[in-house]
Amino acid sequence: MSMELRKKEYVIDGEPVVSRRPAKLPPQKARRIRPHMVNVCWAYDHEGSKRLPTVLEWERINSCETALVLAAERLDVSFVGTLTSDGLHQFIVYCADPIPIQIALIDSLPMPLKIPVSAELWNVGTTHDPDWKMAELL
Repeated sequence: MSMELRKKEYVIDGEPVVSRRPAKLPPQKARRIRPHMVNVCWAYDHEGSKRLPTVLEWERINSCETALVLAAERLDVSFVGTLTSDGLHQFIVYCADPIPIQIALIDSLPMPLKIPVSAELWNVGTTHDPDWKMAELL
């Protein structure tokens, strides 16, 4: 990735969690114009596995994440980080208009998808989060 990310590792309810985000979140002005959280999620194991990715799974995740970060740098978004826990990895950005951003992020992924799961185990979602509550949790 082209930016330095702050990494935090912790345990919540017995499950290991890894979050990574830029050292600083964008200023309030940028937050106000980007009220929608878009996350690209994929499973590296089943829900309830209570584990983090293996070395090979991290390599695959990182290759997709690199493509997503490069796409995010070209788009009108604020990349706020990633969250990994319990068989699921999430890549999170905030934007003004989520539909074109979702499409652009999906299009940026290497094809065929080189994520460590079958295609039905990944998705892209949007949440209206004008207060950036998810970003503050990372």
